Amino acid sequence: MKHLALILLMMPIIGIAQTQEEYLAKAQNYLKLDKYKEARSTLIKALESYPDCIECAVGRAELDFELKDYEDALVYLGVFIRKHPRESRPYDTRAVLHAQMSHKVEALEDINTALDLEKNDSIYHVYLANRGMINSMFLNYQEAYEDMSKVNKFNPDDIAVLVNLGVLCSQLNKFEEGIRLLEHGIELKPEFEAFYANLGYLYQEMGQYAKAITYYDKVVEMDPDQPLGYSNRSYNRMKMGDLKGAKQDIEKSLKIYPENSYAYKVRALIYLADGKNKKACEDLKTALERGYAINYGTEVNELLEKHCQ
Repeated sequence: MKHLALILLMMPIIGIAQTQEEYLAKAQNYLKLDKYKEARSTLIKALESYPDCIECAVGRAELDFELKDYEDALVYLGVFIRKHPRESRPYDTRAVLHAQMSHKVEALEDINTALDLEKNDSIYHVYLANRGMINSMFLNYQEAYEDMSKVNKFNPDDIAVLVNLGVLCSQLNKFEEGIRLLEHGIELKPEFEAFYANLGYLYQEMGQYAKAITYYDKVVEMDPDQPLGYSNRSYNRMKMGDLKGAKQDIEKSLKIYPENSYAYKVRALIYLADGKNKKACEDLKTALERGYAINYGTEVNELLEKHCQ
């Protein structure tokens, strides 16, 4: 999950950047070119002149994280927070970074502090959505649903919230609600493939595999290089008894995204359905190595115990 959430003021750069806004705009220009090191250097220079610039500080930390200087990002935000303990934004940023590092306790402490400090309604609900995402990452689906539902009530047309709340509904067996939310999202933004992918997942969880496939067909039609579209369609084809189609899809998914732990689990299930237990067990072990348990839960461990002793 990228979290480059710089809110930058765009304006022409003339000569050497001097004002806070010019530094931010210059960093934004570098970001557009994927020049993350140059963007970070620009923000570091900005902070030398404007040490209280919150956007510069959180942007610098997010770029540290993007450049895999994870501890530097957290340490820097810690220093900035000690100087500005009543500012909500650095806590929110650090919460998201902690979550990406699987630091559950620290992430929730920081996002709760951000929520306690923030008085602006709109920003508060942005943080509430972030807490929902953090809870979802740590499989706290009920808490995530409650937060996202409040944000959806505040703004029923928020695209990101509609996408994520739709999936959370599937985790809590609130299928009709999830379908309604995602279909509303398609009305608002029909070109956004995530709505189709998540509707596919909802119908998959309802056991309506043929209907799920139609949505995953749409996903790979919209983006032929979308690995999750292929891996999810593969699973549903397998459930429909189409092992040949399932194998084709899962191999295509793994070719595009070989680190995907979910795809290895799906291929293991295909091998089990085809009576190839040895290959299935190899893929289940690979799924665990790729972090399946952290991202999805205990299913792979249970399959290993059942089929690979």
